[in-house]
Amino acid sequence: MGDARQKWIVKTVSLAFDCPASMVEDCIREHSAQSLLTGFFGGEPTGATRIIFYKQKRDRVNDDGELYENGSPEELFITSGDADRLKGRGVFFVRVCDKAVGAATVDTDINCGLIEGLPVANLQSLVNDVYTPVLKSSFAGWDKKMQREAKDDLYGVVDRFSTMLGDVVASLENGLELKKPSAGIAIENTPAAIAKAAADQKY
Repeated sequence: MGDARQKWIVKTVSLAFDCPASMVEDCIREHSAQSLLTGFFGGEPTGATRIIFYKQKRDRVNDDGELYENGSPEELFITSGDADRLKGRGVFFVRVCDKAVGAATVDTDINCGLIEGLPVANLQSLVNDVYTPVLKSSFAGWDKKMQREAKDDLYGVVDRFSTMLGDVVASLENGLELKKPSAGIAIENTPAAIAKAAADQKY
């Protein structure tokens, strides 16, 4: 595999999943993977701006359009993230430049990171490591018609949202201890006792 950009991705994914580099190489040799990578590296407006590697059981779609696991073994695959749901750990790569990714600048043209654990923590990671860098890099010139004040307001909203997510993650990780009810309002765990308490206005 002579492409330095693909070698960099192979090494990163291999380390993240603690799997042989050959497994990642086999994954990206598939036609669909090469098509996704070509658009991702190329910098074209129609190309993917992000790719994600999952190592998990693939989902299938039933006749009702619902996702389900069909009992297939766990596998490593690449996706744009639009359809496949994450069930464990994912390694994401985001192009933060509006040009072709260079072999010598791959580690600055692309941001990468892990998605795992709490959904809220994943969202915070995406905001900090994906959306914020893309916004501030003026990707595809999206902000050319915006005034400086409007851009600063947008960045401020994103930063406050990230801070709020961080507070939520911290509260979930530290736990929440509720005050124990006093002995006077303890209710026996029986249907009759619960019904009686429900009718009593002092509860």
